[in-house]
Amino acid sequence: MPTTRAVHTHASWRTYGPSPVDPVLAAAVEAFNEVGYDGATVRDIARRCGLSVAGIYHHYAGKQEMLFAAMSFTMDELEWRGAAAYAEGGDDPVERFKLQVETLALSHMHWIAQVSIGSTEMRSLTPQNRVVIKRRRADLERRIEEDVLAAIQSGAFAVRYPREAVRAVSVMCIATGQWYNSEGELSPEQIAHRCVAISLDAMRYTGPEVAVEKEAK
Repeated sequence: MPTTRAVHTHASWRTYGPSPVDPVLAAAVEAFNEVGYDGATVRDIARRCGLSVAGIYHHYAGKQEMLFAAMSFTMDELEWRGAAAYAEGGDDPVERFKLQVETLALSHMHWIAQVSIGSTEMRSLTPQNRVVIKRRRADLERRIEEDVLAAIQSGAFAVRYPREAVRAVSVMCIATGQWYNSEGELSPEQIAHRCVAISLDAMRYTGPEVAVEKEAK
């Protein structure tokens, strides 16, 4: 199976370019979004990327491998960007929390095609593949939750139900990819920074006011 991984640096976690997935996987993502996993066929995916059916099987064993690869790409992106954002936050759990929320929202707006199938096609993964993706998602959420607990201990957050609050923040960031409009008034950066502001409110942030708004695009 072709790799979609690239070399990244901590300084680049806010930078997004064209999707690095290979043409076959890009065609599969397009098909899954348009007609669903069950409705998509290998023949249709082959047509979309200009290959024969035999050519498709040279790269992927079938639709399930394509679906799992697409979701794994999303997790790769979320993991390295989240880790870089975390590192940028240094020793401050509030800053780490803010930056992780920012990158979670940004990723779901910049990688709309890939992340959307993560919301709609989890049921289509095999049980084994579903466990892998769910575990990776839980690991990301757990790191954010650890920062929230640290901020509570320091007195910066006063949220009553931290685990549930983190889940609510995660759902909000994921949902940006469902309603974001590239022709709308707000840029992904502005929306992400508003998500940060809302998240701080949700955590009952008790510290000094934090500037989170970006300039209009």
